[in-house]
Formats: sequence, C-alpha cells, structure tokens
Amino acid sequence: MIPQVLTAQLPLRVRLTLWYGLAIAVALFSIGFISLWMVHRAIDDLENYELQQRVRSVRRFVESRPAGETTAQLHEEIAATFEFIHGNKWLQVIDEHGQWLYRSKHVSAIYPTLVLPQQAPESGSYFTYKADTIYVRALIEPIAVHGMRYTVQTGLTLNLTLAILSDLRIHLFLLIAVGLVVSSLAGYFMSRKALTPIAAIAAEAQRINDKNLNSRLP
Repeated sequence: MIPQVLTAQLPLRVRLTLWYGLAIAVALFSIGFISLWMVHRAIDDLENYELQQRVRSVRRFVESRPAGETTAQLHEEIAATFEFIHGNKWLQVIDEHGQWLYRSKHVSAIYPTLVLPQQAPESGSYFTYKADTIYVRALIEPIAVHGMRYTVQTGLTLNLTLAILSDLRIHLFLLIAVGLVVSSLAGYFMSRKALTPIAAIAAEAQRINDKNLNSRLP
C-alpha cells in the first residue's frame, strides 16, 4: 500500500495516478497468477493422462500375451516391444512375486527397487524426480492381468514443460510491466483532464478579494 504520509505530500493528480496504478497492478498480477496456475494445472492434467495411457499400453500388451506364458518369455517379449518405443525409457514392470518383466536402465539406476503391486495404492501414485539434469514426471500403478498382479512405473520428461512455463512467466511479467506503464500514463492524463476544471475554479477563487466581491465562480 502507498503510505498515507507520503501521498499527503504529493499533488492530488499524482496521488490519483498512484492509486489508479496500484489498483491496476493488483488486477494485472491477479490475472497473471490465475492464468499461470490454470496453464500449469492443464499441463499437469495432460501429463497425468499421458502417464495413464502408458500404463494402459503395458496392460494391453500383457493381456495380448498367452495366459500360460512364462515370466522369462514375457520378459523377452515386453523388452523387445518397449525397448525402442519413444518415451518408454522411463519404464519398470515387476510382478507380485518380485520378478522383473522390464527395467529401463535410466530409471533402474535411480530406483533400484519397486513396490510390489499388493503394496501399491490402487489409484496410482504420481511424483516428480530428477535424473541428472532431466526432470521426470512419474506414475506408479498396479495392474492385474490373467490372475497375476504387476506394478508399472512409467515416466515422461518435463524439461520442455518447464521451458514453456518459464517462457510464459517471462511473457506475463513483460505484459504486466507494459500494462502498468500504459495504465499509469492513462491514469495521469485522465486525472489531469478531470482536475482541470477544479484547478480553474481554485485559481478563480484565489483572485476574489474584498475589491471584487461581485465576481462569481463559473
């Protein structure tokens, strides 16, 4: 807030401009903050949906395999299928007996263990971690196929998302700064136009004295 002692020493025109600029600043910052939060929320929802789709793709793949297939055979098939799929390098799959079906070297180095499906929350668990210079959004979710339960951990990189959000924050800051300058100038000229008749009346009142008491204010 603008200190009252300071504003009391300023001309009325400047005080009106400051209060007008303060009101616009609060409005702009509020709109900018809400806009940034909405974009961040929308991106989070898209990322979570993408992670869910990747877990579903693992479930569909396991469902398509013969029910009597051994763990070793399933391991070979899932490795051959998912090894070269873009984005699935952050993938781990373990069954309820603790046997690995697939392990990406990128994520296994950071998470050497994975919670068993009977211990994982049914609704899944979302979290973010850092691998070297890369931020990863991950999901751990249990699935059940052919009477066997598995835990799937999958992830996607956030570097592009973080870059987009950083650019958005910079652009919002610049727009707010420009908006403040423009609104302050507009407020100054508006207050000047509004106060001009009052200034004229004040000047005319100062010219009235005991020698021209018949003068009237416009």
